[in-house]
Amino acid sequence: MNRLDRSKDFGKITPPWQDDSFDRPAYYEQGGRLYDAHDRLIEPGKPVSGPDPVPVAIAEPEPDNELMPAATLLAQADSMAWAKFRSEAKKILGTTCPAGKEDIKHALADAVAAVEAKLERSKPKAATSPGLTWDGVTGGSEAAKGGAVDLAAWAMGKREYLFGEVQKAIRTAYHKQVTERRDAVDFLVEQKVIAAANARRDVYA
Repeated sequence: MNRLDRSKDFGKITPPWQDDSFDRPAYYEQGGRLYDAHDRLIEPGKPVSGPDPVPVAIAEPEPDNELMPAATLLAQADSMAWAKFRSEAKKILGTTCPAGKEDIKHALADAVAAVEAKLERSKPKAATSPGLTWDGVTGGSEAAKGGAVDLAAWAMGKREYLFGEVQKAIRTAYHKQVTERRDAVDFLVEQKVIAAANARRDVYA
């Protein structure tokens, strides 16, 4: 069939794509064949003859400047029309885009892997030193002054010690005597060992 059959399903190619062997860009695809803006069949290496017909009174496709993610394009590689697939691949791979479909799929897979590796490297690394908590890191050396007692972890309710050990740790580190658990938590907040929002609440009951 030399003309697009608009009574059947067909695909729009946006933006229009023109291979080196085409004498005009392809706007539509139907049944694996390409058609120009005037619904005429495009045959590689064979120029169209005669003047252009009067354009069909339809809305011209709007330019599609949105870049399809490489992972999405790769997932649709076997279901998308070849012309559309190659056009989208060229947007992503640029001048390095291979000619064959399988080579393009491999190149897209490499691009996806490179992005995933970059994202993995950009993730913050968790502190691995034993006994350290996030508040201990941000609170500086004050959080470690309690010796064997992790005052920051106790004040946040993450660890439990005999209160006498907590009193001794505060007395040793800050030369401060506290008599109540709530006083100890308040004091550690004042010393910026922990943030007030992270303070354990059971001592205020």
